[in-house]
Amino acid sequence: MTDVTTARRPATLARVVALSVALVGVGIGAPKLGDNSFLTHLATGRQMLDHGFVREDAFTWTSGGELVVVQSWLAALLYGIVDELAGFHGLRLLMAVSTGALAGLFWLPTDRNSSVLIRAEVMVPPLWVGLHAWTERPLLIAYVLLALMLVIAEGRGDPRWLVVVGFLWISVHGSRPLGLMILGARWFRSRIDRAAGGDPVTAEWRDRDADAAIWLSVGVLLAGIVNPYGPR
Repeated sequence: MTDVTTARRPATLARVVALSVALVGVGIGAPKLGDNSFLTHLATGRQMLDHGFVREDAFTWTSGGELVVVQSWLAALLYGIVDELAGFHGLRLLMAVSTGALAGLFWLPTDRNSSVLIRAEVMVPPLWVGLHAWTERPLLIAYVLLALMLVIAEGRGDPRWLVVVGFLWISVHGSRPLGLMILGARWFRSRIDRAAGGDPVTAEWRDRDADAAIWLSVGVLLAGIVNPYGPR
């Protein structure tokens, strides 16, 4: 009976810490909105709802009417829809959910370490950075997709889901090359470990990272063609 109770404590403590991490993440994204870049994307989303996809510069006095490609069109459209349905309170909720999900996704890969205390300590730097850098820009959505990519690459899901991740990523922010660079670095690292006689499991990681990079690339290529602006 004692052994069963003892065995359950780490898992229970881990869940409590995980919930705490997620709540801290929610708190980071909950404050009032005010980022100037976000407000521009929100205005673009409102334009999309009123007049269709923005294809001409509608905001700049010196270049008004010139053809534009809104790279973060999906994020802008999302902001516009949420604003239309729930106003600024809905947008604040969207940001809080995004930062909470980001913190939770960062927590998942830490389970390689059995010590809950060490896992909690590992979360301090990203949450501290998040306190100052997780703003309401489309980059926040890209961060969530990046974290989701890493979780899937670690083996917590079918790598084919990265087609969806890549498709969404290219539609919300221009940082999608970071995903391929990170997967490439992980694959290269595992090859070095393998050549140096490291843990045999690195061969499995190498194959997993290669598969992840392939499926992510497929999603990015598809979204680069199938979108409101076409291949441009």
